[in-house]
Amino acid sequence: MLRCRGASLFKALAILCSALLVFWQDLEVVANDAFNSEVMNYVLVIPFFMAYALYRKRRMLQAVAPLENPKAIREAETIAGAFLLLTAFVLYWQGSYTFYPVEYHLVSMPVFLAGAVLLVYNWQTLRQLLFPLAMLLLLEPFPLEVANMVGFQLSVLSSTAAYGLLKSFNLPVTLDTSQTPIITVQTVQGAQVPLAVDVACSGLYSLTGFVVFAAFAAFVMRGAAWKRAALFSAGFPAIYGLNVLRIAGIVWIARGWGEGAAMQAFHLMGGSVLIFVATLLLLTLGDRVGKLRIFSSGPKQEPCALCNESLVRGESFCPYCGKFLGHRKLKATWQGAARAFGVVAIALLVIPIQMPPFALAKGTASVDLGDFSAAELKNQLLPNLPGWDLEFLYRDRDVEYWAKWDAALVYYYRKRGPEELQPIVFVLIQVEKGRHTWEASLYQWPAQHGYPTATMLVERDVNVMDNPQIAGRFLVFKRLGSTVTEAVVYWFEKALFTLNGTAVSRYVSISLDAYPGALASAGAISGPDDFDGAQAMLLPMARAIAEHWEPLKTWTLVNFSLGQWAGYALALTTAPCAAAAALLFLRTREERRGKARLFQRLDEEDKELLAAMAPTPKDLQTGMSIEAIHYTNTGRETEPRKLVEKLEEAEKVGLVARKVVGMEDEPYLVWKRDF
Repeated sequence: MLRCRGASLFKALAILCSALLVFWQDLEVVANDAFNSEVMNYVLVIPFFMAYALYRKRRMLQAVAPLENPKAIREAETIAGAFLLLTAFVLYWQGSYTFYPVEYHLVSMPVFLAGAVLLVYNWQTLRQLLFPLAMLLLLEPFPLEVANMVGFQLSVLSSTAAYGLLKSFNLPVTLDTSQTPIITVQTVQGAQVPLAVDVACSGLYSLTGFVVFAAFAAFVMRGAAWKRAALFSAGFPAIYGLNVLRIAGIVWIARGWGEGAAMQAFHLMGGSVLIFVATLLLLTLGDRVGKLRIFSSGPKQEPCALCNESLVRGESFCPYCGKFLGHRKLKATWQGAARAFGVVAIALLVIPIQMPPFALAKGTASVDLGDFSAAELKNQLLPNLPGWDLEFLYRDRDVEYWAKWDAALVYYYRKRGPEELQPIVFVLIQVEKGRHTWEASLYQWPAQHGYPTATMLVERDVNVMDNPQIAGRFLVFKRLGSTVTEAVVYWFEKALFTLNGTAVSRYVSISLDAYPGALASAGAISGPDDFDGAQAMLLPMARAIAEHWEPLKTWTLVNFSLGQWAGYALALTTAPCAAAAALLFLRTREERRGKARLFQRLDEEDKELLAAMAPTPKDLQTGMSIEAIHYTNTGRETEPRKLVEKLEEAEKVGLVARKVVGMEDEPYLVWKRDF
């Protein structure tokens, strides 16, 4: 049964509110990152792209959302929707047990929404919403490990291509790809200027944002699906080629005007410019070469002889010409309302055991970020560890200024003892509105500003605290140009502070920084390459600091079990889905065999009519087109009402099925052979 507009609105709000109840904390993190990070600025356009996609699909959604599928398909939709919801929650809890909770949560969000749509609506509605849901996967950029690995390969390819282009013009350049690719150019004054082509220079971060724009461009263009897919694929070599030209242009500028002018050009021709030019090029290619259009140019279909009759009978489609007559206001069903309430109830049940992306601390509410003494706060921010002396080192106001942080404080623990050479561990406390990782400092920001980065030796997740779960990162690296190895354990928390008399929420990055060579000289670890020993030394100190920050919320046994065993549960959720899909396939195949036998028992006139329907039609197979094919095959005309009646009779016995398809986002009712 079709439902009224109010019921459809209620269902949509039920799904939206359920998603916000579960994922609002993660969306808040993404919003903060988008406003405070140049790499994440592209996220700000995603809600607008999604809104436009929904607007473009409004007619199709009006047509397919009220549809009720046969009982067997509805049962399959219910099973698939329920297990998609379960899979989403398992992914959610699994992510809460890692250092990347937000990333896992954001991946689980479209899975949750897909399951809710299947439960509340149907698979036809989910199909129309695939593009907006896929856009949600782009709310987070590539993970840093992937960015570092892929970005290095891209930087080598980009620098090699740019070097070859420059050499073809006989410019005095050399290329070194032994570590970070460096193109050295001799200026007209004779000076040697080295230009590092690192991860950001490779175009990877521009590529991340460009995926959003390229996907949207392919979506809004009207035309054959394969042409739009080809257009989307063509965008990647396009932006890669533009990045090679950018690198070559910067080197050419350095050749004529020096390093300062090259750095200014680097910022001027940044990722946003690349994305804009590549998107413009993509739209031009689609229009000129692919003959794709943004706006519909087809003539509006005129009503047929049965359209008015269908309107009087309260139908949404004309069964003869297939024209969509509009969303009909019919009575809502209790079953549909119960499904919508069920999705909301599931979200409400999750809230009591919901785990925040980052541990919440309560021990800093009295700290006024506008006026505090870092030296006097050392015992409030950090614990006194047995056998260690705690001292304040300095406050880095330069970093606070250019990074727009509230505080960047450096303390250190020194092992107590008579010997002059004792282990020292530095503690860095950064209070900020967004999240700034060590990987960003080592890879992203230096590369964006043309400075050398570091060579990573070890990157892995570590468990700082069990209850609540606080995951951290252990890094070992050498800064380029240095022979000193550095080891870091760091993690994030959220805490309440005071600013101008009001309570504010901030991210806090806490890092323990030590030098394995110095630790080995002091006898704290077995040697300068004993990275496991450095980790074993730093983790108990990290745990003591995390406990000192008084986490506001502890995990229940359910939370901890879900987080720890979610990986196994994820594997278990796929088995019932696969079994249900296999059973549905076998059941459908057997039904189709029975329908084929039924077709053989029909009279010749009915067989001729059904023979006019292609098993796999390439064009819209409306009642009108079926009548035209039938006339071509037999030379006999069929009155429209009689043809529709025969199709409806065949539908009752399962030989024919109605299907709603889209042509340039306009819905049509077509008839399909079901045997």
